[in-house]
Amino acid sequence: MRTVICRDFGPLSSLRVEELPDLEPGPGEVVFELVVDGRINGAIDRTFGLAEAGDALQYVKDGKARGKVVITTGLG
Repeated sequence: MRTVICRDFGPLSSLRVEELPDLEPGPGEVVFELVVDGRINGAIDRTFGLAEAGDALQYVKDGKARGKVVITTGLG
């Protein structure tokens, strides 16, 4: 694997390219690749508004959530 190494801040001449051994992916990287490839996806159980955040927390605390619980802010 080719990588760019920067040892100091400075001009582009301070950068150099080195060959490094290929790294084995970690567990999080494998999951990320599966999500990007569309082979797995996250399951959203329920969505709550920000004003209902307390209800959302209680829903999770009561063990009712079977997927991710999302709290929306209404922004964006």
